[in-house]
Amino acid sequence: MQGRNIPRNHHGGPVDNRLARSADSAHRHAMSAFVYILLCSDGTTYVGSTRDMDQRFMQHMSGKGCVYTSTRLPVELIFCQEYSNVGEAYAMERKLHGWGHKKRIALARSDWDAIRDAARCRNATRSDRPDRL
Repeated sequence: MQGRNIPRNHHGGPVDNRLARSADSAHRHAMSAFVYILLCSDGTTYVGSTRDMDQRFMQHMSGKGCVYTSTRLPVELIFCQEYSNVGEAYAMERKLHGWGHKKRIALARSDWDAIRDAARCRNATRSDRPDRL
C-alpha cells in the first residue's frame, strides 16, 4: 500500500484544509456585494449597496451611514440580497431606487402579488393609451 502525499505547511506539518477552504470562501465573499433596504424610524425606506453588509449596517445604526438615515434612527434591515459582483449589486440598487415605497416593502416581504400590483401603471393618461399596452 502506497502512502498518501499529504500537503505540508512551511513548518512541515499537514495543511489544515479547513483553513484553505475558509480562505477561499472569504475571497469569494470579498468579491460579492449586497443590496439592502432599511426601514427607517419614520416609516420611509433607504436603499443601498455595499461589499460588507455587517460593517455598513453598523455605520447606519451609529448615525455615520449617511445623512438620510442618521436623522431617522433607529433603522431596521428588512431586505438584503447578495450578488456575485459589485456591478450586479449596483444595477439592482439603481432599479430599486426607481421603485415606490409599497413595492420595496412588498419585496422585503417576498409578496410577489403585491410587487406585481405595485408595478401596474395607475396613471390614466398612460394606461389608457393603446401604444402603452
